[in-house]
Amino acid sequence: MSTEESEPNLIARAADGDGTAMERLLLAHYDRVHARIARRLPAWLQGRLAPEDVLQQALVDAFQAIPTFEVRDERSFYRWLATIADHRLQDAIKADRAAKRGGGLRNVAAAGGWNSSVAELVELLGESDATPSRSAARHEAISAVQIGLASLSEPNRLALQLRYIQGLPVADVARAMNRTPRAVHNLCYRGLKELHAVLGRSSQYLTRT
Repeated sequence: MSTEESEPNLIARAADGDGTAMERLLLAHYDRVHARIARRLPAWLQGRLAPEDVLQQALVDAFQAIPTFEVRDERSFYRWLATIADHRLQDAIKADRAAKRGGGLRNVAAAGGWNSSVAELVELLGESDATPSRSAARHEAISAVQIGLASLSEPNRLALQLRYIQGLPVADVARAMNRTPRAVHNLCYRGLKELHAVLGRSSQYLTRT
């Protein structure tokens, strides 16, 4: 790895507002943090919450907090991101315990899973892969889209999550966001355009063939 691509250099660039550097950092640690959340997710909560739900909010938090991050050693970034994810998981556990029976968090298992919804968003962006490496490429594209979602402005991210992740009709999204259907269409258009750009950048350093 060149000096320019080293983690300390990427961290410095990300802290200065380089979104591409932040995307690369998060992609490098995505699988490890996802696995950590999956291991720590209580069995009684797994039918109502997916690791991707927790990780999505942790990624948003990381994008917002990176300017304040301080490097202490070579494992600092992973520990920092893992701590954010741990806090988000604890928040979700507390919220579920406080929710009334039948309320609170949605049933992701019944809905087919968060990962399946993001995979459909990947297909919408035209990132299908017919090569022998399709499985790995699909996984990488899903990771990149999830990170891309975290990098979006809040209105664009919320519109895409409600419309394509939760699968709500445009009219319902408009009501939830207190916007017109036309405004929702515009937010989704801009959000999808930004996600497509993220995938284009990511393809330069993912293993896709």
